[in-house]
Amino acid sequence: MLDIKRFMKNQKAVSEVVGEVLLTTIAVLLVSSIGIFIATYDGATDIPHTQVREWMNAGKDTIYLNTAEGNFLEPTPSRLW
Repeated sequence: MLDIKRFMKNQKAVSEVVGEVLLTTIAVLLVSSIGIFIATYDGATDIPHTQVREWMNAGKDTIYLNTAEGNFLEPTPSRLW
């Protein structure tokens, strides 16, 4: 059976060991949580994507845009800065 009195007298560096174990556990959990968040992030899914071809008529100061399927975009007056 354990000798409780001898065990109670020999407690040097116990708090340092417990503190080190707690800090290591917290660090591992934090790094794991960040890793899981980054690994499962899909990114923005609501951004529409299209391929656009453009050309410019310098004589008329006009820029023409059409999609990769060949459809022209609606002409709206716009100012480019």
